[in-house]
Amino acid sequence: MLHIYYATDTGNAEIAAHTLGQRLGESSAVVVHDLGTRTPDDIGAADGVSLFICASCDEGQVPEHARDTFDALSTGGHDLTGIHFLAVGLGDSVYRDTYNHGCRRLVSALELNGARLLGEPYLHDASDGSDPVTAVEDWYRTVADALLAVPR
Repeated sequence: MLHIYYATDTGNAEIAAHTLGQRLGESSAVVVHDLGTRTPDDIGAADGVSLFICASCDEGQVPEHARDTFDALSTGGHDLTGIHFLAVGLGDSVYRDTYNHGCRRLVSALELNGARLLGEPYLHDASDGSDPVTAVEDWYRTVADALLAVPR
């Protein structure tokens, strides 16, 4: 089972999550979640592997609608030791000092609670003009099989 969580303000992370979920769902079990509607306990109860797609907003923050979940994770004390995850950040390097910090902060909060990151986060840069949905799909096809084969 693959759980895809998204955090977005503009909709790009949501579109990427649903598009990837639909394409992968044709050949495997996939569930797409709005991170802002989940609690740390919900995340900890998920079976399989998780993929977090997180945009950055404001000064490198997690999107507003997912901040309650992020804040709860940031306090620590949640048992996510059984969670293995991949991470994708959607950002713009024009904001050089805070580029993809929303994703980086989310990764740190997940790891604080014992979740294990598989590989390095993929950080999409809107400044390169590429479509984030296509870029996430291409990244997933390229690295996910290898990363998901890592012994847990």
